[in-house]
Amino acid sequence: MSEALPHPEWGLSPGVTRTSPSQPAFIARGSPTSHPYGGPRAERRSPYTSPSSFFSANFELSTLGEEPLDRDYIVHYSTLQFDQPPPANAVLAILAHELKHVRDYTEMDAAEVTEFGLWYVTSDVSAYERETDEHSLQLGCGEGLIEFREWLYEVVTDEVEAQKRVDYYTPEEIREWMDANP
Repeated sequence: MSEALPHPEWGLSPGVTRTSPSQPAFIARGSPTSHPYGGPRAERRSPYTSPSSFFSANFELSTLGEEPLDRDYIVHYSTLQFDQPPPANAVLAILAHELKHVRDYTEMDAAEVTEFGLWYVTSDVSAYERETDEHSLQLGCGEGLIEFREWLYEVVTDEVEAQKRVDYYTPEEIREWMDANP
């Protein structure tokens, strides 16, 4: 089994090691998510209690008018996952996915990111989310993404699982992608 390693594009500091505490290390460490090679920063982590979306990325709305790289980006995490935490490798993989969203937002001015937000909440986002999954796969996060999805399917309702299987790569599709892209 290959192990995803910290990568500059993830916004994680070089040398970050995997752990498996009840709280993911990125939450306990403080603020190490500033991109060490320049570029977007995920400055804050923000807890919430969603039973269906355990990680998400956004930006502080009050910074919408700032230059894209000057906005305050946020990685939200659901505290509900701490009762049955995902594997550490799964957390790294899903963070790669979420930080790709941050990178996408930094390539949009205020009008574009507003239009994107409206599109995202009113449209079928599966193609976009699957493209974002492919970014994680290209970084070598396939095994972690499989672990995350398998964990996710165990902790969400059947209805939520069915929608996640439409919007994101399933473990089977990830394995197929990895076989086709060794």
